[in-house]
Amino acid sequence: MDQMFLTTGLFGACLLQYILPKRYRVYVLLFASVLFFICVSPPALIYVTGVTAVSYVAGRALEKRRSKWIVGAVTAAMVILFIGIKYSIFWCGTSLIIPMGLSYYSLMVIGYLMEVYRGTVPAERDFARYALFVSFFPQVVAGPIGRYKELRRQYEEGPSFDLTEIRAGAVMVLVGFFQKMVLADNLLVLVRGICEGEFVGISVIFAMLLYSLVIYFDFGGYSLIAIGGAKMLGVRLMDNFNAPYRAVSIQEFWRRWHISLSSWFRDYVYIPFGGSRNGERRRDANTMLVFILSGAWHGSLAGYLLWGGIHGCYLVAGKRTKAFRDRLFARARQKERFAWLQRTAVYVLVSVAWVPFFAGKLWKTRDLFLRMFAFCPWTMTDGSLMELGLNGPMMVVCALGTIFMFAIDHYNQKADFYRSIAKDHAWIRYGFCILMFCAIILAGAYGTQYYATEFIYGQF
Repeated sequence: MDQMFLTTGLFGACLLQYILPKRYRVYVLLFASVLFFICVSPPALIYVTGVTAVSYVAGRALEKRRSKWIVGAVTAAMVILFIGIKYSIFWCGTSLIIPMGLSYYSLMVIGYLMEVYRGTVPAERDFARYALFVSFFPQVVAGPIGRYKELRRQYEEGPSFDLTEIRAGAVMVLVGFFQKMVLADNLLVLVRGICEGEFVGISVIFAMLLYSLVIYFDFGGYSLIAIGGAKMLGVRLMDNFNAPYRAVSIQEFWRRWHISLSSWFRDYVYIPFGGSRNGERRRDANTMLVFILSGAWHGSLAGYLLWGGIHGCYLVAGKRTKAFRDRLFARARQKERFAWLQRTAVYVLVSVAWVPFFAGKLWKTRDLFLRMFAFCPWTMTDGSLMELGLNGPMMVVCALGTIFMFAIDHYNQKADFYRSIAKDHAWIRYGFCILMFCAIILAGAYGTQYYATEFIYGQF
């Protein structure tokens, strides 16, 4: 539902705002954002309006008097609201419906108030501009988590018209839908079929390696849609992914994965708690705190906490062994020869951590790990995988699509692929867009067998 309204609202707002004078464009985007909430989740509009009003008043108060009590009170209120809804099952006996975007705009307004308190940005006086910052509809469902100091000037000057950026944004939107509907949703059918069936051994290991791709294409696809849609509307959002599976260490992985969330926890939790300034033990404790909080941010299931704890342990172990590994590579002399081995190791470690994230509950996590160690190699060759809803041709499409997406990631390390396509010859640009559109129509995960799923990170 939100995918359809997001796309419709995107093109409608893009068409309308460039017809009107520049000074009205912020109001067009704000109106489109309010309309998006009304159409997709009316109750969420009440929450985002209340959060916007309270944090706007708090920001103005901080400008007059920098008081940690104001920041603390609003932050505590946001955290209590967040925990009260997300962890309602523990005191209500049932899970309340989480308002759309609550996790994201909660972090955005806390970050905004922290920056105003620190004096790095002035408090916003124009309520419409501030409301747009909190509720901008391309990013409200699943980020990226915006920083006010990066968006303030854009909203003050009004979104600008740049044809190349609009073209690049349109290409990003198409590639995002390709990642979501052709790759993530199709591969998820295979992953669920294996994990929810009676498969054991190497097939379960294969499924969890695939799940690493599923969640990347799902969340990376949404980020492309959000960032590309914002480009089409004249707003530049921060990148949220930078080829995370090219990382040669877990620390580098977190500099590339969900950049807006990991940088938020770094700036507003890790560093304020002392970071690495007070010795190794305090650094390790702060690292574990950040990742446990990150797991708790994702949800109330124990699997999310375990996922965060595993990554925290990875980071602590990586920092503790860094000197040894540096000496080892210094002896090897040619570290680049080991890059693919390191990337493979990172991919496997990240895939192991995704197991509790996928399972959610501890007993399901335990069950999946036990099934992995059962010896049953023939399930990969006896044809049983073909009975799970993904036939041979579709598997080939997913394999080629995955290779293509990784090729784009590789290209983006040197240049901006989407801007290059936007500036290239018209026949290349339109040919690429037609190819993406046809792939989505012909191979997208919808039809009589199953329907396109919601974005995984939309539920957080």
